[in-house]
Amino acid sequence: MLARLRWTIKKWMRRLWVRVTFIAMLGAASALAAQLLAPFVPPDIAWKMGAESVGQILTILASSLLAIATFSLSTLISSYNAAAVSTTPRITTLLREDSSAQNALGTFVGGFLFSLAGIIGMGAGLYNDSGKLVLFVVTLFVVGWLVGTFLKWIHMLPRLGRVEESISLITATAKAAMEKRYQNPFLGGQEADGTVRGRYEVKAGRSGYIAAIDVATLEASAQEMESPVYLAVLPGSWIYSGSSLLSVDVLPDEQKCSRLRESFIVESFRSHEQDPRYGLVVLAEIGMKALSAGVNDPGTAIQVLAMQAQVLAIWAHRHLEELPEPQYTHVFVPALAAADLFEDAFSGMAHYGAADFSVMLRLQKVLLALFEQGDAGFREAAREQSALAVKRCAKTDLLEEEKSRIQAVAEKMQLF
Repeated sequence: MLARLRWTIKKWMRRLWVRVTFIAMLGAASALAAQLLAPFVPPDIAWKMGAESVGQILTILASSLLAIATFSLSTLISSYNAAAVSTTPRITTLLREDSSAQNALGTFVGGFLFSLAGIIGMGAGLYNDSGKLVLFVVTLFVVGWLVGTFLKWIHMLPRLGRVEESISLITATAKAAMEKRYQNPFLGGQEADGTVRGRYEVKAGRSGYIAAIDVATLEASAQEMESPVYLAVLPGSWIYSGSSLLSVDVLPDEQKCSRLRESFIVESFRSHEQDPRYGLVVLAEIGMKALSAGVNDPGTAIQVLAMQAQVLAIWAHRHLEELPEPQYTHVFVPALAAADLFEDAFSGMAHYGAADFSVMLRLQKVLLALFEQGDAGFREAAREQSALAVKRCAKTDLLEEEKSRIQAVAEKMQLF
């Protein structure tokens, strides 16, 4: 299935060693390509352009880039540990997949292998005068690339592992996932009303999280069976062996059941790819950790609330846009529930920050802002979380004046 193949390729391309290996192979191939281009260069030009100095340049690059690559790798590991301790362990997945860090490390390793391949080739006598000139020109381009990458890397180093950088990274990821679902709210299928279901269920064969759903394969199976497919889960849902994945009106045989089941990509951990709720969960974890007694950093919690408001504001405007035409007319997909989004974002924050006046006041203001932007379901979800937060505040030692100010903001949502 193409969707599963694309998912697998994308998953592998996000791994650090894959990108590093690719860039390293490219660097080594560049050094070997100089031998192929040598016949097209007149020999006498090499002496005029100082191509003999390429050996010294390659030696300097090889000795320095190995140290830089080792230092960069240790810095990355330290930043991962620092981010996990200061924010949440879930952030390390995004840090490992950060293309900027991967490109930097890959460039340094690739430059080292380029230099090593060039030195070995010169020592083995593979390059004549023309070949040395080509290698010299390629080396100049490589040096320029390395210098640019090194300057970017220096700019990145002070921010690696910092709480602000981690919050910005997860916010950008959550926004991208929410924007993707905003443009395609039912994954290309039709909206399910939540009441109609098929007579026969297809159950999961293993436990884990739904990382992605191959709706195109489900559509093809539905047309083949001449039966609509009603999804029971969404990306991000946790399933167990025997839980319902979907239902159909026609009893499928074992082969069709297996094909339908394989349309659900199940992983051990949640993924941001098709799951906009996961970004809100990770942001909430950062806020809850900031509110713990060991950290006691309400400022970070307030910043997290602001970021959550930005992410949810994207979905709040969904009711203002017309739904896109369904690409897969035989697949019915449940809607993303506003109540689930608000619970992911604010329930834990309200629990851990109930005794902090500044956090609870900001929480009510954020809920009020979202309340004013969304539709009826969005407003009801905001109102529910607001009421729960007020109840939690009532059982704390906040001053009555502080409780009154929090209650005053919450009551604005009760007037509609």
